[in-house]
Amino acid sequence: MLLLALALLGDFGLRGWIDDGRFDRLALHLWPLAIVYAAFGALAERTGRLWFVRSLYVAAVLVLVVALDLLALDGRTFHYLALSMQPFEPARVSDPTLLDTLAALSLNGIAFYAAASLLDRKSFYYAGLLNTGIGLWLIADHRQWFDKPRWAMVLIACGLTALVAGFALDARKRSR
Repeated sequence: MLLLALALLGDFGLRGWIDDGRFDRLALHLWPLAIVYAAFGALAERTGRLWFVRSLYVAAVLVLVVALDLLALDGRTFHYLALSMQPFEPARVSDPTLLDTLAALSLNGIAFYAAASLLDRKSFYYAGLLNTGIGLWLIADHRQWFDKPRWAMVLIACGLTALVAGFALDARKRSR
């Protein structure tokens, strides 16, 4: 299904979107594939084809995560929402869309974590952690904080705290 969707998108300008760095266009045309995967997963579940259900649901989640992350690049998420983080940027920055991109990636991570809590699926938890981690890494790299030991210690402590909290919540759920 993914290859078919990409082949069809090739007729609508896929190569131009990639060449021009307009990954938001790809994301906006790719997210319906997540609905198709989820619909086929629900159909397979109802017809008793349980061996195929999990892979379809995982594919739906992966396509949705990729689409949201592609949409976040170059601050396009905030562009489509008519919002901007640029008033919070310093006067001179190397990339005027960097803060919008990082904020959107961080919000995606929080949304994935919230979805994990609601749907009680461990994979969403890890996707949220991964997105938040990528956002923090990009912020630290941009600000050149990796040379400062305190930043690394705080980042590691926060990451370990989030990971321990996730495992504790998972253990608590399993004990019920």
